Amino acid sequence: MSEAVLKNEDINKVEVTLEEAVNKGDIIAFGDNAVVAGVAGVVGESIVCYRAGIFAVVAKADDTFNVGDKVYFDVTNRVATVTADNNKYLGIAESGKESGTDVVRVIVGA
Repeated sequence: MSEAVLKNEDINKVEVTLEEAVNKGDIIAFGDNAVVAGVAGVVGESIVCYRAGIFAVVAKADDTFNVGDKVYFDVTNRVATVTADNNKYLGIAESGKESGTDVVRVIVGA
């Protein structure tokens, strides 16, 4: 029988090598998904990012979210959106958001 070896004690975090400078709390594309920067960093630096947790994220003003809706990250405009096409999956809405408001609470990685 083989033995599983624990590689990462905190499965809510992942190390990402930056392709652009970021500030703590910025959303970063990570494969087909998006993660939240845990610290600020510069190009080429590896930083710890969160792939799980609840975060308040700036969202496209015209979008509306209901609790449980899928939330995507628009890498070009740097906002959360309901639009899946050409965007990265971020998580699900933990709260609703009406058109005209600019923040949605997201359960990242859910």
